Amino acid sequence: MKGCEDKTCLYGGETVCKDHPQIRLRGEIDSLLAYAVYALAFAKERGDRQAADDLRDVVRVIRDLMRAEACAVPLELNGMIGLTLDELQDYSYHPQQYLGAGHVFPDENSDMMFAVLNLLRTKVRQAERICIAAGLGAYANASIQKGLNRLSSAVYIIMLKHSMK
Repeated sequence: MKGCEDKTCLYGGETVCKDHPQIRLRGEIDSLLAYAVYALAFAKERGDRQAADDLRDVVRVIRDLMRAEACAVPLELNGMIGLTLDELQDYSYHPQQYLGAGHVFPDENSDMMFAVLNLLRTKVRQAERICIAAGLGAYANASIQKGLNRLSSAVYIIMLKHSMK
């Protein structure tokens, strides 16, 4: 592979073009980690302990996603930010019932923390779409797709909690 800038390796040494769907997904998860680390650093700098604690968990899950994708193994995920996978979905769909607050949307009055969280949430959703486009076979398994879906819910819940301050 030396000197072959338009190719890279998948599992077991299989060589593919860098625009291969799996490589696109791998790059998107890597980018997602960068966004999450930025959001975490921003929360820590602002002294937002609750967001920082939740974002540490988000970073951990993204690292687990990277490992599952790179090793072609199922993602083992039971929950994050203190909620089960089912609770993440329920809380994000019905925030009034579970958190006492309605749905939130970014607008011209959003503060920087909310804006950073929203950027992270949209990046998660983008990664999920790329995962779906890559297919649910050997290259993008259903556990990674579900993990990305629940990660989107988790970031939205962090946004909800932030907006309630």
